[in-house]
Amino acid sequence: MNDTFVPFDKLVDEIDKPKASGRPADKLVYKVSRQCYWVNVDFEKIVRFRCLGNGCRMTWAAPRNKTRVLKHAGQCENIAPALRREVNHCLGNASLSSKIEEDEVVIAQAQQSESSPRASTSLSSSKEIIFTKIGREQQARKISLTVVNLICGAGLAVSIAKYDEWKAFFQVVAPYYTPMSSSTIEDQHIPAEAARIRNIQIDELKKLYNLTVSFDGGSTRFPQSVELIHITTPEREVYFVEGHEASDKSHTAEFIRDIILDVSSNSMSFKYLFICFAGVGADWSRPFLAHFI
Repeated sequence: MNDTFVPFDKLVDEIDKPKASGRPADKLVYKVSRQCYWVNVDFEKIVRFRCLGNGCRMTWAAPRNKTRVLKHAGQCENIAPALRREVNHCLGNASLSSKIEEDEVVIAQAQQSESSPRASTSLSSSKEIIFTKIGREQQARKISLTVVNLICGAGLAVSIAKYDEWKAFFQVVAPYYTPMSSSTIEDQHIPAEAARIRNIQIDELKKLYNLTVSFDGGSTRFPQSVELIHITTPEREVYFVEGHEASDKSHTAEFIRDIILDVSSNSMSFKYLFICFAGVGADWSRPFLAHFI
């Protein structure tokens, strides 16, 4: 829920720190959000949580939902690039793909242990991993990732997960599997997989030199103004690295400069050689280029 429903200017910050008792809190959540409150017409204290990004007006209802807070923080342009990198690193490590890679390492170690003369009878057995609760959990993660890839790749609406027919399908093909809710797919798994892919892209691009940055704009049917940034390698491989919704902003040279610099900072300073714009003149680009000269 955003400021459309909450009087943002009336929010009052409170002391917000992890509780001494109970379940351990995620400190990263406290870096990007803060507890606050406002008083309604009935003089009731309404607790909210707001994004700590400078100028961001995003708020959430209590209790604080870690999944939704980190989903927003990972792409909030008002949060410092270094902190955004930390959030995306956390999201990527928690993705289904990352967990499946960890599962495969465990299985490989178990198989290697089985083949050794000192094989133990513990849960390291690959047969136990396949047929026990641990194995079913590993298989469930693979099914969940396949579902996420299907929805994203085929452009399906996430709401398909709400249909009884969808749930009945899994009851037939995988009775032990509990289908994910649409909110879990949308708020948790899709952002986590996107963050993991972005982290892999950044790691690859940091190894290269003579990169070309291209900047172009467009509009959606909504309509919204969208600015797209791509990076091209010397081998002509193109990476999509950023998309900015900028309907309410003036597209000046300074605006473009700040976006490019934000991408550079968030991506650990790539080694650029060319920066390309679509439909701009020398007078327009001079303030931008002055920053690099």
